Amino acid sequence: LDAANPQDRFGYDCSKRLMGKVGVDVARVEDCVRVNTTRYLEEQARNPAWSPRAMRINGWRYSGVLDPDLVTRAICSGFIKRPAECEELLKPRDPMQPYEAPAPAGVSYGEMFLWILIVMVGLGIAFQVYKTFLKRELQRTLREEVMLEVQQQMGEYQKLTGR
Repeated sequence: LDAANPQDRFGYDCSKRLMGKVGVDVARVEDCVRVNTTRYLEEQARNPAWSPRAMRINGWRYSGVLDPDLVTRAICSGFIKRPAECEELLKPRDPMQPYEAPAPAGVSYGEMFLWILIVMVGLGIAFQVYKTFLKRELQRTLREEVMLEVQQQMGEYQKLTGR
């Protein structure tokens, strides 16, 4: 895949060279591709997997769980001689043992409920502290205004002179 020489990379040139090594008539294969490409693509478009959650692997319809491990196993099982990638990706597993998907990572419902409860209690306490502060501030402001009004009225007070 990552060869420096384009002749050694996976692709068209590699497939031609491999067909030549194993004795396949490259000209016949290229002629078949040229003649039948459209027909094969149309056939695949008309004959999709029966479900949006299904796929075709090696010509077979696969509708199992779309777990990466299981799909990789299904793909790799189609090879007579598995490529190195399949050997790296798959670890031996007893097929008689039921497959257990890894536990989902994340927050459980209990944890989510607990955090919502904590936030609500925190907000309740914050609102109560704000209410107390606002009440004290309102009392202080009202007291200042009353004192200023009393001082103003006292300043305007004139002594009555006796007749």
